[in-house]
Amino acid sequence: MRPIPLQELQQKIPADWMAKAAEADAAAAGSTADERAKVINAHSAVWSALKETLLGLSGGKCWYCESIDSRSDNAVDHFRPKNHVKECPDKDNEGYWWLAFNWENYRFSCTFCNSARRSATTAGGKQDRFPLVDETKRARKKGDPLVDENPILIDPAEPADCVLLTFDEDGAPASVYSKEEDPDTYERVTQSIEIYHLDHPTIVARRAALIHKVLWALTKADELMRAKNTVAYKEKVKEITPALDPRAEYSMVARAGIVARRATSATAEKLARL
Repeated sequence: MRPIPLQELQQKIPADWMAKAAEADAAAAGSTADERAKVINAHSAVWSALKETLLGLSGGKCWYCESIDSRSDNAVDHFRPKNHVKECPDKDNEGYWWLAFNWENYRFSCTFCNSARRSATTAGGKQDRFPLVDETKRARKKGDPLVDENPILIDPAEPADCVLLTFDEDGAPASVYSKEEDPDTYERVTQSIEIYHLDHPTIVARRAALIHKVLWALTKADELMRAKNTVAYKEKVKEITPALDPRAEYSMVARAGIVARRATSATAEKLARL
């Protein structure tokens, strides 16, 4: 999961979008609790209008899994669900309806991270999930302080969250801390992996292929360095660096593979600083 500069979105939002969002928000606020979800969904064009702009902030990648899939039914995800929250004890809750038209609540997501999907061994998809560390701190109505909440889900718009997720050489996602080292962080990452479906076999296989390619090139680069073949060494390094580009698919996966080899690879030690 690569950090997304969400603040840049504000600079790209046209004035007429803000006006339409305000109108939609007023319509939602003026509706009854029974009608509100229908009113919000009727104004889905408001958040859909920002899909391409959100996509541009990540170079075309899902913000949660870094996949690029032009055939996927990509969506604008409401980080805090707009109509209902599955974890809320009140089963008739309205979710964070007052954030339905707030651009700060938008995240760009692929189908597998956003919608319910199953494989032979895994299941996931964010849907209306938004667990908190302490349910008693949940904002239930407009005006309740969101800062009091402590979300369990790691957020691509929070750089401090993104560094909590790593990947092994087989492409499987994991917490940077073990359960013994930091049980709270371990639980956050573990739940995020399940809810975002980051362990879907297809994406794990794609990550593994990338990591193996990068590590093979890394090994060859180290051999060329030891042989003092400077020209060939530089060319081999050039084969690796594109995978670390922020716009590259699974760039954080490539970085995780390189960082894991820092102790045994002089080239990895250099590239980890980029």
